[in-house]
Amino acid sequence: ETVQRRTLFVVPANGVREAPWRALDAARRDGLEVLAHRQVRTAGGTTWLLVPHADWLAERALVASGCRYETEAVVLVNAAPREQVAAALMRQFAESSVDVLYSYATPNADDRFVAVFKTADDERAVRELQAALPAAADPIVTRMAA
Repeated sequence: ETVQRRTLFVVPANGVREAPWRALDAARRDGLEVLAHRQVRTAGGTTWLLVPHADWLAERALVASGCRYETEAVVLVNAAPREQVAAALMRQFAESSVDVLYSYATPNADDRFVAVFKTADDERAVRELQAALPAAADPIVTRMAA
């Protein structure tokens, strides 16, 4: 398992000619990989939540296509596809008194899943998860500037 601080791009689809996915097509050809994504529908419209591996590629593509976006720091966990993993992560946050503002999980191409957590204290969340992961998993913790 890996625990990383990453940047989440919050992209409202309202008023955009094309979905953010189409805006990112050129960046994908340049090597952009989307690590996690989710589409959220609210009364105000549709919003895409995207966690890219290279922020600058996503930003360049979104700006070039005229997409509005905001960014947030999040905690990303890449783990084995076990139902118990997500529950264990949430339990660890609760036991550590780390407030989770929202979370979601998506499968990735390697038959693993990626869980994204927005917490009240992402640095602390990374430390708590790093300490909680089994030693056998040899976790890699990467702190990235948000």
